[in-house]
Amino acid sequence: ESFVIAFQQINQFEQRSSFGAWIKRIAINKAISSLRKKKIRFEELALDPSLQDDEAIDEAGFELKVEAVKKAINALPERYRTVVNLYLF
Repeated sequence: ESFVIAFQQINQFEQRSSFGAWIKRIAINKAISSLRKKKIRFEELALDPSLQDDEAIDEAGFELKVEAVKKAINALPERYRTVVNLYLF
């Protein structure tokens, strides 16, 4: 649906950003609209305190933090996981 919308509204593309970023924004807006139509309520999530430290990142510990983030994303309910994946990937 996002590509159809982009094709229909190609004349509105102003080249202020890349074409890919423009289509990404259309896809995100379409996903949010779809979730709103389904009347899905979103709740604010408390962050895991172990992921909030501001210390310098060392290379050895970086891989462990990546795995912790992946684990935290996988632990989310499906609808939250979908939003995070759409945003990040």
